[in-house]
Amino acid sequence: MRKLPEADPGDPDIRSATRYLLWVVRMQFSAVLGLVVFGIGGLLRFRSVTDSTRDTVRLIIVTLAGLTAGLGLLHFAVIVTLFTFALIYVFDTRPPYRIRVEGIARDRAGRCAEVYRGILKGHGCSIIAEHHSLEKARIEFVFRLPRRSTRDRLDVELRSIAADLRGDVNWELR
Repeated sequence: MRKLPEADPGDPDIRSATRYLLWVVRMQFSAVLGLVVFGIGGLLRFRSVTDSTRDTVRLIIVTLAGLTAGLGLLHFAVIVTLFTFALIYVFDTRPPYRIRVEGIARDRAGRCAEVYRGILKGHGCSIIAEHHSLEKARIEFVFRLPRRSTRDRLDVELRSIAADLRGDVNWELR
């Protein structure tokens, strides 16, 4: 049987399905690996029970590091792991909080919101979102604490609000 000449490695060899598959694996390895990682990420996202997107991203990164280590690319696995730890440090040292203030007087809701906003700003918090629900007599704030502060210190300040303007504060870590 006569051997066919090899095609240019940059062009896909479409003479047979096997040759085309070998060309894809040999020349398009990074694209195939990318599809594999996104496929695994999709499976992790929809087949695992995670509480937040942050946990899903961590699962995908762990899978990526394991996949690269399994492929023998240990230096790349170490780089991915170090980069991930740096990102986790930057984004998780100041997690967003949400407080829901309920049970405030409807006629004083605007004044209550000003007082709570003033305490948050005075404490050095950066307010991300604020929502007022007058029908439910509720105010919600989403914010980040400054690095030098703690939730307990802010909670003490919030409890020091005058009784006629104070509501029940429920904390939620986002």
